[in-house]
Amino acid sequence: MSKTKEWFDPSKSFFDLPIVWWTVGIIGGVFVVIAVSIIYHGNYSFDGSAAGFNLFVKDFAFPLGVLSLLIPIIAVFAAQHRSNISIKQINEAVRANNFSIYCKHLELFEIYINDSEYKNIVEHIRTFHLALFKNIKNGSDIIDDDTQTQLYNGFIQIYENLIMLQSLQCGVTSFKIYSKELRTAIQGTNQLLLVLFKQLGIDSKVFNLHEHVSLESTAIEHYSIAKWCCKVQLFIQLLNHAIKFCSSSNKLFYVLRDLEKIKYGYDAKEQLITFNIVKTDSSELNVTHDLRQMRFIYPKIDNLQGNSEKCNSAIKSQGGVT
Repeated sequence: MSKTKEWFDPSKSFFDLPIVWWTVGIIGGVFVVIAVSIIYHGNYSFDGSAAGFNLFVKDFAFPLGVLSLLIPIIAVFAAQHRSNISIKQINEAVRANNFSIYCKHLELFEIYINDSEYKNIVEHIRTFHLALFKNIKNGSDIIDDDTQTQLYNGFIQIYENLIMLQSLQCGVTSFKIYSKELRTAIQGTNQLLLVLFKQLGIDSKVFNLHEHVSLESTAIEHYSIAKWCCKVQLFIQLLNHAIKFCSSSNKLFYVLRDLEKIKYGYDAKEQLITFNIVKTDSSELNVTHDLRQMRFIYPKIDNLQGNSEKCNSAIKSQGGVT
């Protein structure tokens, strides 16, 4: 509590404030000391006539002047006390209004998510809501800068792993060489996603991110990469859907779009990520994903619905993903 709030506590009556009584006591004490000194050194007797009162005013002008200082000082104190009371009332009204905004925002957000195709993905809507809108209790529905930075850094690392996956094209002859690196890249990205899911209250089991990629087997099941990519895409779609709930423009859209400007030795706009995945019968299954469709490079605000189904259908047509 600041000194001003401590001295002029709005929860107390004006005449219960210690500073008021201390001021009155000090100035009143100075007046008494000066008045007693004048009386002691003067030869006075009581005179109730006009001449006697005029003499009193004349001789006691200085102590009376000191005493009169109480009038402006007390007036300033009273004004400051009223100001603190007004500030307290405004703050309480703002807090009450912010709480009402939070409750209404949460209610509408729950309806918004439950009415969407992503309702089974978000396990704890309130956790998801508060993780995205950390300042909503202060009346702001802008996504917190720390949250945006966290998501941005997560997407950067995921994107780097996608680049690694692209470089590890596991054909029949290269499988034994690259299987460990491939598994590390997939599991590393899974771990990044699991951390984000936990913080956002998202049910990771829906994404089935614990699919096993064996190092002992002579092949990697085709869905371990292809189906996983579609689930990463679904997560991006969920975030875009949730972010669109903001009533005002949010820079996270632009943060996501800025991923297209990040290059790791090749043109991200033109390069396709190709996974050459070995099936158990040693025949080769080629599954191609365009990063632009996955919304990692530019997650466009419009036309997001149905991309996951299209992606799954495309993979099924090439490899029969289940």
